[in-house]
Amino acid sequence: MMEKLKEKLSSRKLWAAVLAGLSALIMALCGEELTPESVAAMRCAVTAAIAYIFGEGAVDVARLIAEAVGAQEKEPQ
Repeated sequence: MMEKLKEKLSSRKLWAAVLAGLSALIMALCGEELTPESVAAMRCAVTAAIAYIFGEGAVDVARLIAEAVGAQEKEPQ
């Protein structure tokens, strides 16, 4: 149980999402007023984090597929 929690907390995807959310929240709450530029900056930060998360997810899927194919090739016919 503890190992699984450690693994999840060391996820780069998790921390990218947390940082993107926090930066958008800080910009929204601490700014003088929301301008179109600040909204665009928040949108850019969140979009970049989402793209990173999906990219890392694609890498994870590719790794799992490669492992599965490798395991199948090693099985005796």
